[in-house]
Parts: sequence; structure tokens; C-alpha cells
Amino acid sequence: NLSVSITGIAGPGGGDPLIPVGTVWFGWAERTHQNQIELIQTVRKQLHGTRHEIRQLASDVALEGILEILNR
Repeated sequence: NLSVSITGIAGPGGGDPLIPVGTVWFGWAERTHQNQIELIQTVRKQLHGTRHEIRQLASDVALEGILEILNR
């Protein structure tokens, strides 16, 4: 009943002045036991580092968001 999505540009190429490398979008959604939408949340973050570091940071942000939802 809980989902998370991640998309963005981890680099090293692919960015541009409007959407630079490290731009990552996140989405979280939760449904109730009655299959009703409980929550939809999105956020855009600018992460910094190597491709590997950006991917790791993005995973961390996504998991932190899940924990926040579960602990509310």
C-alpha cells in the first residue's frame, strides 16, 4: 500500500542549465486498506557528488520519506 518513485539526472552527463546533473525528483504514495488514496507527496532535490554518490543519496532520501510516512 506504499510506493516510492525516483527519477532524475545522476550524471556525469545529461544535465543542462535548467536541469543540472544532480536534479532528482521523488514521489511517495500511500493507499488505505480500503484502497483509497491516503497520501501523494512529491519533491525535487538538488543532490551533489559523483554519479554513485547521487544515486546513494537519492536512495537515502527515498527511504527516509518512507520512514516518515510509516512513523506519522
